[in-house]
Amino acid sequence: MKIFVTGGTGVIGQRVVPKLLQAGHQVTGIARTDQKAVALRQLGATPVQVDLFDASALASVMAGHEAVTNLATNVPALERAMEPAAWDMHNRIRNEASVSLTRAAAEAGCPIFIQESITFPYAD
Repeated sequence: MKIFVTGGTGVIGQRVVPKLLQAGHQVTGIARTDQKAVALRQLGATPVQVDLFDASALASVMAGHEAVTNLATNVPALERAMEPAAWDMHNRIRNEASVSLTRAAAEAGCPIFIQESITFPYAD
């Protein structure tokens, strides 16, 4: 299966991309920097540079993929987590990029869309 992955160089993506490749899938991942493109290539994935908030551009690079896995996130470092502004990009990704990605996947004809979620466990 040909799978398009966002967040492929993040904490979760670094674990998911190798598993997808080991399972025999072809993986395309978004790389925001040249360094991240190199990291994806070293794993065996095909990097692309595209804006998460641009549905038209996303649809173009998603064409031909059978699934989209959205692992993009921007959880702030623990020392900044109590600052409301530290969550601005995370919230923008969750709200705006998720809409762009689902619209792009539909436009590109991707029949499968997987959205990861998050939870913060803590002691009672």
